[in-house]
Amino acid sequence: MGNLNNFTPTVLDSLDRGQKSVNALRSFFKASTLGLLLSVTPAHSQNSSDQVIVEFGGKQVTFNLAEEDLGNPCKTFQKKETIDLYKQCKSKGSELIEGNLNNSIVDLAKINNELNQSRSSLQQSRSSLQQSRSSLQQSRSSLQQSRSSLQQSRSSLQQSRSSLQQSRSSLQQSERILAESSAREQQSRESLSNTYSEMRKEALVSKDN
Repeated sequence: MGNLNNFTPTVLDSLDRGQKSVNALRSFFKASTLGLLLSVTPAHSQNSSDQVIVEFGGKQVTFNLAEEDLGNPCKTFQKKETIDLYKQCKSKGSELIEGNLNNSIVDLAKINNELNQSRSSLQQSRSSLQQSRSSLQQSRSSLQQSRSSLQQSRSSLQQSRSSLQQSRSSLQQSERILAESSAREQQSRESLSNTYSEMRKEALVSKDN
């Protein structure tokens, strides 16, 4: 007897996902070790049934799964070739149904929990994105202010250089004026000294006479 957990049927990959009977059989055989589901061929029309191949007792049994059998998979095995499978299915039916229901509830709770976690993560991601956008906006504003401050500093530096150049020019003019004044003062002193000497000589000459 096989176990679906140890078997990977490639045929199932090409099945019609919309067939409810296929999904029912998958769930049924995953939860049991009654047989091995080898393949399921979906019905081509609503009037036909899905063809199912199951390995049981070393034999492969082919049968059809009618739409009305979905709620009672055991009914499908009511044939001579699978009578033992039918008996085991009936004896384990309630256990399997309850197990499937509990598993479904647990799976649903897990999915709901994962969904809530995903929502929380999404909310956190959105908050982080909003914060990043705000930080980026602040950084851009700070950069703009820094550029404006740099431009003002450059303008102030240019004005300071112009003022320094003017101060240097004024200082040079003042130095020239001071030099000219000093020269004139020196000339005046020399002229005054010469005049004083001439007057003294004349006074001495007049006194001798």
